[in-house]
Amino acid sequence: MGADVLAIDRFGAGGATAYSGGVFYAGETRFQKAVVSKTANRKCTNILKKELADVIRPDTLKRYCDNSADDLEWLAAFGVATGRRCVLGKTGYPPEGKFLYFSGNENVPEYKAIAKAAPRGHRTRGVGFSGYAYYDAISASAARDGVRTYGPHSRYAPCHGSGWSRDWRRST
Repeated sequence: MGADVLAIDRFGAGGATAYSGGVFYAGETRFQKAVVSKTANRKCTNILKKELADVIRPDTLKRYCDNSADDLEWLAAFGVATGRRCVLGKTGYPPEGKFLYFSGNENVPEYKAIAKAAPRGHRTRGVGFSGYAYYDAISASAARDGVRTYGPHSRYAPCHGSGWSRDWRRST
C-alpha cells in the first residue's frame, strides 16, 4: 500500500526549476566515468568546500558529494535525462547536444591544486535552458504514481483575491 501524497506547487508549472538550466552538480557519475578517468571526481567535496566556504556545514556538504551520483541516478529513474557528451572547456552553459561540463572553477589553478579537474555539471536534455524538461519529467513521473497536486493549474487552484483555497483536503 502506497502513501497518499500531495505536491504543492504554489506558482504552477515548476517555478524556478522550470526556468533554470536544469543542471545537477555531481561527482563520480557514470557519465563522468565514461569521459574522464574513474578517479578524477573523488575530490568533489574539496572543490565545493572552497567554492562555498562556510555557507554549508561540512557534514552536509560531504553527504551531498558522497551521494550525488546516486541522486543523479534517482532523478534518471524518474525520467530526468542527461548524457555524457562533454564540453571540455569552461562554459557558463553547455551548447545544444552537450550535457556534461565544467560548471565551476575546476580548471582554475588554485582549485586544481586541491582536486583534479572534472566536469561535474550535468545538464538535463532539452532545447535551450532545460529546467522545463527536468520539471516535466519529475511531474509526469509523480502523476503516473498518483501524486495529487495543488497549485494554480490543478483541481485545487488558488482562490482569486486573498490566497489559497481552504478546501485542499478533499479527494480527487
